[in-house]
Amino acid sequence: MTTFFNIFKKSCEPGTFQNEPESTFCKDCLLGHYCPSQNLTEAIVCPSGWIASSTKLTTCSKCDLGFEEDKDVPIESTDIRCKMIKYGHWY
Repeated sequence: MTTFFNIFKKSCEPGTFQNEPESTFCKDCLLGHYCPSQNLTEAIVCPSGWIASSTKLTTCSKCDLGFEEDKDVPIESTDIRCKMIKYGHWY
C-alpha cells in the first residue's frame, strides 16, 4: 500500500515520489508506474491493460482495444508499450 510522508521540508509533487526517508529530493515516477498525488513514498504500478510509457506521469494510459501491455519488456526498458493480443484471445 502506498503511504505518505510528512518529515521532508520539500513536498514531492504529483509525478514524483520519495522512498528514502533521509533524502530531501524527489524521484521521477518510474516507467510502467504512476504517481497521482503529492508526497508518495512509492510509485504505483499501472494496472493490467494500462501503460505508463514515460516518467513523471500522474496517470496510466489504457491500451487500445485489441492490445495489452507488453509484459515481456523489462521494467528498466525505455520502450514500455502495448502489443497486439494473440490470435484467439480477447479482452
